[in-house]
Amino acid sequence: MARTKTATKKTTKARRTPGALPRAVARLALDRATRTLRTLCRAHAANVWKIGRELAEVGRLELHRARGFPRIEDYAAAALGLSRDTTFQYMRVAEAFSEAVVEAFGPERLDRGLRYLAATPEDDRPAELPASKVRVRDGDGAVREKDFAETTLAELRAATAAEKRAAAPRSKRQDPAREAAVLEAANAALDAAVGRAAARDAELRLRRTAAGREVLDLRGVPLAKAPAALRAVAKALAPL
Repeated sequence: MARTKTATKKTTKARRTPGALPRAVARLALDRATRTLRTLCRAHAANVWKIGRELAEVGRLELHRARGFPRIEDYAAAALGLSRDTTFQYMRVAEAFSEAVVEAFGPERLDRGLRYLAATPEDDRPAELPASKVRVRDGDGAVREKDFAETTLAELRAATAAEKRAAAPRSKRQDPAREAAVLEAANAALDAAVGRAAARDAELRLRRTAAGREVLDLRGVPLAKAPAALRAVAKALAPL
């Protein structure tokens, strides 16, 4: 009797999913969700919110494991042809916004907006995003506030990066005096690498774009001297 009882326990345990649903029930629920999702995916663009909500429910109950998929993104790729990024993007926006908002703004813009909100010091809620302002930089680097509905994806990416830089601790690279000293040393290394004849035209300059990215400008380097010049400059700039 003891052996039979042990075997019964093992069988019951084997049929359970991590979400505590019996495996047979979980399989039926997953199959039903898969049929619904495949129907929604036929009109993909119009059903982003519904797809995201359905995927979120599958993930919450861990139904994907009932058919041998260890992760929700594995299930979405095999059953629906959705990439990992798209799967999680749809889930995020469907859980954060109403169906009407997702239809009005689209999943990518809203997902970028969520990243912007997460990077800002303000405690704005996702529901406030459609009516919020985004701090964007003009071509001359001036910061102005722009309605979220009017921002481009590129502006949202740049604004998010700028907010993250502003929130980061001040680093050694942001010390103007130290940066100038390192650049002077790098230019000296460049002159030595290209030789006296070419040193007059060779120049190294570090600048920041309007989006806040650091860009290295290197000009006047003879092609034959380029490998040695790049090695010397990389070594000199390492402290930055």
